[in-house]
Amino acid sequence: MTTRDDIRLGERDDAAFEPAGRALLSALLRELGGWTPMRAPGREWLRLDMPAQGGAIEVPLARPAGVGRIAAGQARWRDAAGASEPLPLARLIARLVEEPAVAAALGLSSGPGLDRFVARVRASAANLEATLAARAADLDALFTGPLGFIEAEQGLLLGHSVHPAPRLREGLGDGDEALVPELRGRTPLCVWAVRRERLLHGGDDAHALLARLIASDPAWAAQAAAAGPEFVLLPLHPLQHRALQGEPALDGGRRRGDLVPLGPLGRAWSVTSSLRTLHADGAPFMLKQSLPVRLTNSRRTLSLAELDRGLLLGRILGDTDAPLPRHPDFHILREPAWFGLRDDANQPGPSVSFFALRDNPFRADQPAEMLATLLQDDPRSGRSRLVLRLERAAAQLGVRPIALAEKWFERFLAVVFAPIVAAQAELGLLLSAHQQNLVIGLADDGLTPTRAWFRDAQGTAYTDLALRRHGERVPGLERAVFRSPLAERVWAYSVVINGVFNTVASLAMIPGLDQGLLLEHLRACLLGLRAQEPADPRAIDYLLKSPELWTKANVRCFASGVDEVSLADPLTIYRAIPSPLHRPPVDLPAPTSGRAADFAGGDAQVELAQITPSQFTGDVDGAHAFTLTLADGHATVAWDHPFDARARDLLSDRLFTGRLGLRHLAHVQRTSAKSSPARPSISARCGTTAASGCRRLPRSPRPARSSTRCAGTTATRCCTAATAPPSIAPSACAASTWRATSTCSARG
Repeated sequence: MTTRDDIRLGERDDAAFEPAGRALLSALLRELGGWTPMRAPGREWLRLDMPAQGGAIEVPLARPAGVGRIAAGQARWRDAAGASEPLPLARLIARLVEEPAVAAALGLSSGPGLDRFVARVRASAANLEATLAARAADLDALFTGPLGFIEAEQGLLLGHSVHPAPRLREGLGDGDEALVPELRGRTPLCVWAVRRERLLHGGDDAHALLARLIASDPAWAAQAAAAGPEFVLLPLHPLQHRALQGEPALDGGRRRGDLVPLGPLGRAWSVTSSLRTLHADGAPFMLKQSLPVRLTNSRRTLSLAELDRGLLLGRILGDTDAPLPRHPDFHILREPAWFGLRDDANQPGPSVSFFALRDNPFRADQPAEMLATLLQDDPRSGRSRLVLRLERAAAQLGVRPIALAEKWFERFLAVVFAPIVAAQAELGLLLSAHQQNLVIGLADDGLTPTRAWFRDAQGTAYTDLALRRHGERVPGLERAVFRSPLAERVWAYSVVINGVFNTVASLAMIPGLDQGLLLEHLRACLLGLRAQEPADPRAIDYLLKSPELWTKANVRCFASGVDEVSLADPLTIYRAIPSPLHRPPVDLPAPTSGRAADFAGGDAQVELAQITPSQFTGDVDGAHAFTLTLADGHATVAWDHPFDARARDLLSDRLFTGRLGLRHLAHVQRTSAKSSPARPSISARCGTTAASGCRRLPRSPRPARSSTRCAGTTATRCCTAATAPPSIAPSACAASTWRATSTCSARG
């Protein structure tokens, strides 16, 4: 690993990128106080003083720190005399744990706990280094083009991007490479013949679903026929098979012939990114299996409570393939049944015998990519895979990467994020939609999001809204309910801090694209969703109004050695951080009634009546009624009836000219309207001041267009204010000139 002392902002940080170090430092920045931002011309870095050791840790940044993971280069040690030396991960960890104040803040005291933490971090780094060596020949293909479903599942080489040990694999050893997804693991399953009375199961029609699974593999079907009707076949992971072979609680069953291990049989299954879930083309289900392995913060065994919780989601949603009618391209995978063994005392278990069935809508080569792989940093350069692909596409289309990235993010918010918020706000579902639980379907260009799938029924919790609606007909639902504020805090961590913020961090690796612009798009989306007056707006309000968000403290959790799944109170491993979405109140003038002009030369009367300090009702020429909601420099217009472009533009003109300081304006269709929901509209207008050297043209030949002409040139750039494009398309609009806010929540 080569290093350099100075990294200039916006430069590629190839020479200083250490993937394991970046993941650790990104986590430490959230959890450890005392970091000081430092700046010099063309340089930026973070400094953490270590007074007990007479020096400081310095972390060079390729881009300013913001949300999500940081663009950190390799850390360096600066001694009291000013001398500097590199800090590879092993030495960085040593410096951290040897500083008493740092060790205490992370819950690391001397003794076995400290030694275990250091050993695990180093083991993870060694695994990561070995993985990159094994996949070196695949890196060009992984980071330059689209991937199929399994390629993406097995292309997540670096693991969790904000964690001290993203590639820990306790429980796997030499010879287990075929069981590791990032090593392209692929393995047949080990089949057991189980006498029916020794079978443990849950779910509606569990026996029929298991029979369907067995029938999908000719070798399994033949073996089931040979075993006879007294037995069923259970396909187990090789690690389950290995653990159960020596399980004392099953000795009697093996001796009597009630439990017969038959060994590897049938087709090979591909290991997906979670390591414990397997996929095979043609199988009706994926298999989520209970494994005696520790990854990141937990052991990957399944409990009966988790298995039963996985059934709840399907029972609430029923048979519908589109539980969110306004978002028909968002799908939620069910886990309709689970299975395991009964021990010799007829009790459930051992738990390592359990597995669940999960819906399998994917082909191995289907253009659908897990979000974590889409956002992953290239280990050679430290730049995100998404950015590398957007820059490549922009060059082919002849457009600016910033413009393409902004359009991609708007599409992501509409297709992926808005449905997740709607599931919480309208159905009471707390989908744990972090990066590894989201699969994004891509258009023919291999880049544009067109649909999304959420997977993790067992990890889904529910709010009291779901309990009120479904509690009587879904037994056990109350045990999976999270009350406020736990519900909003834990949900927002998975969805926003882990998922959306890391998407923002990835896109902001494009030189010149500021995270602030993308965060304003996110706020506009949330404001649009809030304007729809959902049944439960608490999570949206938490994101918009809370000055703090709660994030999982991965370093402290990992250092403690606890299994996060078993915690009675999940918030014990969370901590508060400042929210980048919060906007303090500002004193802006209230909008007033008056005349407004469109660009075709006409004008109209806009009437406004204040009903609360932040809400107004009004109409345009007495014919187009709306409700206006203000939130600092943002405004959302909810139209009572389908609105036309002229009414929208007239009101936009009135608001932008009459309310100085207004930065974003979103137009949405009220959900109570009987007509079909409007497609998303874009209010495109120059900001309060045009870009340097540009002036407004007095008129454009079409009402739905605005134009700027730059001084000293004859070029004219136009931004359409008509319907938002269904996919990413070339745009001649400079992001620095135009403020275009798309209301993702108005999508039909």
